[in-house]
Amino acid sequence: MAITVTPSKQILNYYQILTSSLCTLDNVSNIKIPYRKNKVKYNTIQPLKINRSGAEANGIWWYSELVKVFNYAQEKDLIKDIIIHGSYGDFSTTNFSDLEATIVVNEKVFFDSSKKIAFSNWLEKKFNKLIIRVDPIQHHGAFFLWDSLCKQYSEIILPLSSYNACWSLTGESVDVFSYDDIESIAKESRERLEKTLENLSNPWRNFFRFGFNNYAIKRYVSNLLLVPAFYYQSQGRVLNKKDAINQFEKDFPCTYYRSIYDASVIRDSWSKPPRLLGFLRASIISKKIPSGRFDLLLLATLSGRNSHFKENILPRMILDSENLLEFFIENSQ
Repeated sequence: MAITVTPSKQILNYYQILTSSLCTLDNVSNIKIPYRKNKVKYNTIQPLKINRSGAEANGIWWYSELVKVFNYAQEKDLIKDIIIHGSYGDFSTTNFSDLEATIVVNEKVFFDSSKKIAFSNWLEKKFNKLIIRVDPIQHHGAFFLWDSLCKQYSEIILPLSSYNACWSLTGESVDVFSYDDIESIAKESRERLEKTLENLSNPWRNFFRFGFNNYAIKRYVSNLLLVPAFYYQSQGRVLNKKDAINQFEKDFPCTYYRSIYDASVIRDSWSKPPRLLGFLRASIISKKIPSGRFDLLLLATLSGRNSHFKENILPRMILDSENLLEFFIENSQ
């Protein structure tokens, strides 16, 4: 039986190949974005432009460092902007917050070997180190946008509503044409939903394979909080994470919402990770976050532990994930 690759998946594959090439330095000169004739959705990402005093008044203590990192790459014609979104974008941060950032890349970077090397070095030595200083137990890197992708975007990469509240260093708008159809979004999101719930149901082979520590807990809780967004996308409704969690509470019985609520409480009461961890990780971080086995072992050693979560909360979350997976599979047939 032939496997059908949806248009949204084709665009996601294109995104993954090109962004991976920024780290591996692979040649992508022959790779073209899948072309689709009919656009479904037009959106403009309109970041606020804030200055240093405005940023620091809202808890963005790292603003000056971000400006330096940005200016360095912009002067070398590597990037056009850096957009900050998520909880740092709407200034609703907690100690749990990681840095959600999108780098607007100069498209020349992908096809000019010298620029690609320069961008890769900048990403490793400057931008990713800044990310780790902001959140010492960050578990992912930046998102990326570029001109061709914006003309054929898929919200499988990241829902455009994630940029509803954001700011950037230039404040320049970004026009994005999304070519998703409901069937493509639903199909890809159902697969993501089932895979995520399977991993949440069996956390020892994925999240906790390097030990039980706060970095692993944060990854587990963060993935659990993505379940509502994946669910609504599987129904053809593209919601950002915050809106999806709020809608999930209204639509589902208390039994199914219980672990989402617990995860939200953990997020809001999270303790700051040790500064030493941020210093050590920043010294070894490379082009990807996390950066291999040594980085994960460092996190396992220094990110702290939470026996209450392991003994009292995690078993309930595993059970709820199993029940949710069974419920969603039954109701999708």
